[in-house]
Amino acid sequence: MIVPSLFQLTYMYGAERPVGDMSGALGPVFLDLNRLLPQEHAHAINSFRFNKTIPLLGRFQDAAAVCIFYFMLLRVLKSSMKNQKALELRTLVTLHSAFLTVVSFALLSGFVLVLAEKMHSYTLWETICSESFHDDGRLQTLYYLNYLVKWYELLDTVILVLRKKTRHFFA
Repeated sequence: MIVPSLFQLTYMYGAERPVGDMSGALGPVFLDLNRLLPQEHAHAINSFRFNKTIPLLGRFQDAAAVCIFYFMLLRVLKSSMKNQKALELRTLVTLHSAFLTVVSFALLSGFVLVLAEKMHSYTLWETICSESFHDDGRLQTLYYLNYLVKWYELLDTVILVLRKKTRHFFA
């Protein structure tokens, strides 16, 4: 079961904790994955480490190729739309925006949960600079998912070009 019931939340993080004990107070979703996810999924998240040669778009060459393709695509779309009527993409824009909103909220929630748990064990300097702070599979998973979402967000500009909207950031 991925989403815990209210009873499980109360049982795992209930009133039996002393006042002021914030460990787990923000929720168990990323704090205790072993209770919420099947063991193989929890293990995969806890042991995930970003390796820039393996994952999708992780290598510099991949990122450079996508950026060049993206720039050329925008130029081609812009020139091909010059004599065309702007496309009405209301449904696509609504779905795209809703998806990004939900994913952004989920990522923010994940970061808040993991960082809140870890903050009481590290100084401010260590949270920024310590390798051990960031060597956590949960954070590494969130970093990578955030990285992939940034690639998906490139679709924003394509939609703007197709709708012939003014763009201050793209000439």
